[in-house]
Amino acid sequence: MIGWLYGGGGYWGITQVGQTEELLNFGYEPDMLLANSVGVFNAACLLAYGAKRMKSFWLEVVEKSGQNLVFPRTSGAFFRFITLKPYIFSDDGVRYLISLLDLKKVCDSFRPLLVMTYNMSRKEPRIFSTHDEEVQKDPERLRLIFRAAVAYPGIFSPVEIDGELYRDSVEASTRPLFERGCTRVFALITDPLDHEPPRTISWPMAMRGVGHQITDMSMFEEKRTYGDKLTPLRPSRYVGKLSRISFRNPKIRDGKVIHEGDLTREYRESKEITRRTLKEELFLKSRY
Repeated sequence: MIGWLYGGGGYWGITQVGQTEELLNFGYEPDMLLANSVGVFNAACLLAYGAKRMKSFWLEVVEKSGQNLVFPRTSGAFFRFITLKPYIFSDDGVRYLISLLDLKKVCDSFRPLLVMTYNMSRKEPRIFSTHDEEVQKDPERLRLIFRAAVAYPGIFSPVEIDGELYRDSVEASTRPLFERGCTRVFALITDPLDHEPPRTISWPMAMRGVGHQITDMSMFEEKRTYGDKLTPLRPSRYVGKLSRISFRNPKIRDGKVIHEGDLTREYRESKEITRRTLKEELFLKSRY
């Protein structure tokens, strides 16, 4: 049984589109999906519409809307910051993106989607599934679950589900997939191994660094535990340059793209490096 992990990473989630397309091209169809943070959008989009719609979701909705779609530069964000609120941004953009998903199709998929969250009330992680009885009876429950999975600490407000507060799990781990019977797992990680110092430092880069340091440690331990059963997929080193400061939309003149947007570039780069990674893996297996 094949499992896919969709990790977090904000706008860097675009890299998972290229990774998804190449995994499908190589015949690695998933039997089970596990996701946290932005990976939830990608996993749900794949289940509801397929990989092609996932690409258009990012390049036609997110990139053209710009960075203010999820992280708006408004006086409200500044006010919450200076008044020491436990979060900076409203999750209106997140709610809008969730509204674009057909939650009924996500629930009806034969592939279960496991959503990683953290229960702040009980101080323990919790995994929701699209095949849970409560979710099957009421697919709209996924709206709360998805919002909770994206509620990164300090960035978005925690979400109340059944009287308890939930937030982003921060850590992305493949263990739940192996524990549920997967014998082959691909981890679609948005953080590159060959880090390159960014030209500009912004708070999203810093917050992203915390989450990915935790995920990197998990991947190292899990790779050592599961060996060849686990394949972490990483984007190119250029992904480090994508931030709110350097975020650029495509420029179109007379119907032609004259400047490639940052998200388009990251999609193309991640697709190429994933193809090389899978080819190298197949080559090594054929030799040994």
